[in-house]
Amino acid sequence: MKLTLALLLSLFTHVAWALPLVSAEQFYVGATWVWNYYKDGDHQQLHSLEKYTVTAVQGDRITFDITTQQASSAQFTPSARFHVKLSDCLRSFRGGRHHFFTVELQGYANGQWSEGYQMKSLAFEEKFNCNPIEYPRLHPVFRTNYQDVETPWGEARVFQQKSVMPSQVLSYYFLDQGHLTGVAFKKEFNRDSAYSYGMELSEAY
Repeated sequence: MKLTLALLLSLFTHVAWALPLVSAEQFYVGATWVWNYYKDGDHQQLHSLEKYTVTAVQGDRITFDITTQQASSAQFTPSARFHVKLSDCLRSFRGGRHHFFTVELQGYANGQWSEGYQMKSLAFEEKFNCNPIEYPRLHPVFRTNYQDVETPWGEARVFQQKSVMPSQVLSYYFLDQGHLTGVAFKKEFNRDSAYSYGMELSEAY
């Protein structure tokens, strides 16, 4: 007899809510994180840098400005702005299942921000953890992976919530690193393709 996905999920309802989420205390005006992007995951070949800066906090609503710097450039330039409700992140795995949410994105061109539009929450979730569940090894949807890594802040333990389905949220987040807890340290994406990149956190303040 074949097991349906619903039945398989029901077999794994007793998962542990043990992994850290990001918190409101980490998102104050001026908080900044910089991730380096490398071609083909090669840390010797820097492609660009991406900076997230919190520019406004209105209750539950956080605004991030994203600026980028090409490896050949000496300065960051505006690329996007997005607004997210932190409560959407904190509730997104209630009941043990992923409830997808959106962020409001604004593009930047000719010195102006565009009108906002709704898009998937990847811009937030790939950088900040919203999933507190530690999955058992044979869970049919997610795998929780751990690594010990060297970081600019010393040796640290990081975790990944890897979906068995295709996903761009493949980040490894800090497990217990003070103000960096729940923040993405590294990620590899588009592996084995012409657009393979790796990212790694290089600054946070």
